[in-house]
Amino acid sequence: MKNHPFLFGFLLGIVFWSLNVSWIFSAINFYGAGIFVSLVISAVLISYLSLYFGFFSALCSYYWTHKYFVLIAPSAFFLLEFIRSYLMTGIPWLKLGMISEELWGMLPIVGIAGTSFLIVFGVALIAKSKERRVFIPLSGVIFLSLVFGPGHFQSNENVMSLKTAVIQPVNLNLDKLIEVTNKLDVDVVVWPEAVTQLNQNLEINSDKEIIGGFYTGDEDIFNSIVNLRTGEKTDKRNLVPFGEFQPFGGLLNSLSSFFVNPYFKSLSPGAPNQANVSVQGHEASGLICWELVFDSTFLKRTRNASMIFHVSNDSWYGDAMPLQHYKHVKARAVESNKWIARSTKDGISSIVSPSLSYEDKKLIRGKDGYIIDDIYLNTTSTVFLLFGNWPLIIFSSLVLLMVILQGKIKE
Repeated sequence: MKNHPFLFGFLLGIVFWSLNVSWIFSAINFYGAGIFVSLVISAVLISYLSLYFGFFSALCSYYWTHKYFVLIAPSAFFLLEFIRSYLMTGIPWLKLGMISEELWGMLPIVGIAGTSFLIVFGVALIAKSKERRVFIPLSGVIFLSLVFGPGHFQSNENVMSLKTAVIQPVNLNLDKLIEVTNKLDVDVVVWPEAVTQLNQNLEINSDKEIIGGFYTGDEDIFNSIVNLRTGEKTDKRNLVPFGEFQPFGGLLNSLSSFFVNPYFKSLSPGAPNQANVSVQGHEASGLICWELVFDSTFLKRTRNASMIFHVSNDSWYGDAMPLQHYKHVKARAVESNKWIARSTKDGISSIVSPSLSYEDKKLIRGKDGYIIDDIYLNTTSTVFLLFGNWPLIIFSSLVLLMVILQGKIKE
């Protein structure tokens, strides 16, 4: 494999993604694609994701002897993850920086993608330590910042709080959901994604605020998160490919009746810039399903928010995906230093603290019920919320541009 670095990286990617996103098959098959079509789509998607591993491996091999390799490797990895997050519909799932909670110390400063940069930077310094002695202590500083950085010591529990209930209705029954909601003595109740079409009278005998996911609209149908008391809503921007829309239009219609399923035509993406919902006069970030993992959507909705509400329906993804989804939620709480109340139909529902030492209340997969905890409000933005990925986008782009121009001058 030494003489075929792209192939080595690609095969490594095949192994990694096959082990971690096998739930894609369950999700596609859930909507009636059938085993064969589900396998084909899953294989194509895994192969596509593995290309990024191949490109990174090839770049590392090509620039291994370059004097700026320790900057080239993390810059290339960071930009490849960035491209993967936005190319076509974007697949920002399972970035390197969110794999291990022990390395989340810098999340409030550089975010998940920036943590990927730092991990690769530290490894590159170790790999090149024979060339310069200073690389080992510099690598040590990087990993110490990841292990002991501010992300491990956050707390905002000395500010105003809202008593919040999160309901997980495994076998969704609207009447029962309303009955449980009416009995709860809390400030806010959170329902899961896509509870019902919001065109019926919901008999809620309570003055508490209810945040939940509903289908809204007439001709254009949106998947929305709604405050039932105020009527404010935010429409889902990042729809799920093959689950909520057909990413290739009518190109695949001839292959299977699955691709002409009328369900694909029923959901429209929300506008790029939307007003947030509010809860008791406090601005709240509302995120639906996997749009939580898209940096641009997360940053726009969370910068000025005091808290985050996340609604989802993970019941059709198999068993592995809900655990990964919950981990993304925890990482976002640490990044933003804001509490997250998360309701799903079938787990894992949770009330998530930005503190890594806090034991979050949660309902495991398949458990019907509700949890109650105080959510502490925080309007202060972390460094990551203020600047996002732009500092590292600019830095990484300049590094690679410098290397490319340097090569052209030598030619």
